[in-house]
Amino acid sequence: MTVIGEELYRNNMELTEFVVPDGVETIEEEAFRNCANLEKVILPDGLEEIGEEAFRDCVSLREIHIPDSVEEIEEEAFRDCKALREVKFGKGLEEIGDEAFRGCRNLRDVVLPDGLEEIGDEAFRGCVNLIAVEIPASVE
Repeated sequence: MTVIGEELYRNNMELTEFVVPDGVETIEEEAFRNCANLEKVILPDGLEEIGEEAFRDCVSLREIHIPDSVEEIEEEAFRDCKALREVKFGKGLEEIGDEAFRGCRNLRDVVLPDGLEEIGDEAFRGCVNLIAVEIPASVE
């Protein structure tokens, strides 16, 4: 399997933890949207893309570690993940889409990787507890 398909686990209230299998390169649109009890996701090395709204409204998700292989986090990928406190960005990240982390009200510190080129509109809007953001010189 190289793709987790569009809306595959959407609205699944039974998921509390999910390990994305090795070999998956893409998590498509809304794949985990509104998995309200999902607290932990492990992403594999080799993952390249996190699609639009892939984890939107996963209100129990506490942290996410983005592998170095991910180049793009698409629009609204983690929007309204209200419990999200920590995001560790991989070194290969080039683009964060519009509203990608909008409404992640418990997000505190963000350290963006060198090499990041673009941060979309309102990517961190509504992150009311965000204390610090380190933006690398590579951002256009």
